[in-house]
Amino acid sequence: MLRYTLLLCLFLIAYQSGAQKLKKENFFVGIEAGTGAIFKHSEQIAHISNANPRSFDFHLRYVLPGNKMWQQKMGLPSAGLVLTYTDMDNPQVLGNSYHLTSYLTFPIKDGNRLDFEFRLGVGATYASRKFDLLTNRKNNLYSTDFSGMAYLRFAFNYQLSEQLFLSNSFGLSHYSNGSYKLPNLGANILTFNIGTYYRLAKKPLVYENAIEDSIPEKKYLLNIVSGYGWKASFPISDDRFSIYTLIVQAEKKTKGVGSWLAGIDFNKNESLEKEQNYLFPDKEFQNDYRIAVLGGYSLNVGRLSALGQLGIYLYSPVDPPRPYYQKIGLRFRFIDQFHLGLNLKAHAGVADFVEYVITYKI
Repeated sequence: MLRYTLLLCLFLIAYQSGAQKLKKENFFVGIEAGTGAIFKHSEQIAHISNANPRSFDFHLRYVLPGNKMWQQKMGLPSAGLVLTYTDMDNPQVLGNSYHLTSYLTFPIKDGNRLDFEFRLGVGATYASRKFDLLTNRKNNLYSTDFSGMAYLRFAFNYQLSEQLFLSNSFGLSHYSNGSYKLPNLGANILTFNIGTYYRLAKKPLVYENAIEDSIPEKKYLLNIVSGYGWKASFPISDDRFSIYTLIVQAEKKTKGVGSWLAGIDFNKNESLEKEQNYLFPDKEFQNDYRIAVLGGYSLNVGRLSALGQLGIYLYSPVDPPRPYYQKIGLRFRFIDQFHLGLNLKAHAGVADFVEYVITYKI
């Protein structure tokens, strides 16, 4: 799973920068320092939720030139790459973590000297102290050296000079291995950062004329989504169980760069059967299907889309952790109506599984 996450991260970096010649005057470098708190999304992490992680970031950002119509509609966003070191404030149990993240930054309000922005990022993280049955039982956040990572952040920037900017930001970082190995309650960290950015050249930012997308957009679409993933189950072992997903979904394009989504989610999760037979050995459990209604929103930036979705169970053979779940994902249009993507399903901050999907749009 790690190699796929890293490849996705590197692909996004290359895609965001685009095929055009990069301009020095569009580059920024920056440093940020921050503090945070582990969000207690489950009573099972109460013993480590009092930690206050501290982080240090190094940023490389590039203001996109505006030669795509979606860049113009989004107010000329930036693509970024950030390396992060985090002291988890619990060296014996949680250790330290190191992150490599690719992100897009979207301007919200551009003032004279003060502007606001929203960042959306994905990447990978390495943790120096993971769960170990013999030496580190208390760490039930993550049980693999490497995990996937996603973050959301709001920032406001103040221009001190023509090239120097001060930045304050707050947000949420999440990392998890998608239940590839258990335990995996995942880390959700609320963060507050302060930093500074420096533009590499004094010349004005370079912007270009937008080019219309060669594929005309339809206002209404029908999405057929097929997904496959795998996850571990209790009792803890090295076994993995397959997960199959079929989603039939209506999509309505907005006037901007987004889409509203609504549909039905059919899911076959073979780990359910294994887990229930372990928990209730006196019963023979043979049903591993779930059905849910699923709605959400898709942010479409060129060939790339970022999705946030909320599902409500209509049928489940066992009581789920909650009657609802979330799916966040990315998809990329590679030929006409076909999209490849990656989804993370979670129950209120606790990752359930990661699935690789292919979408056909009618």
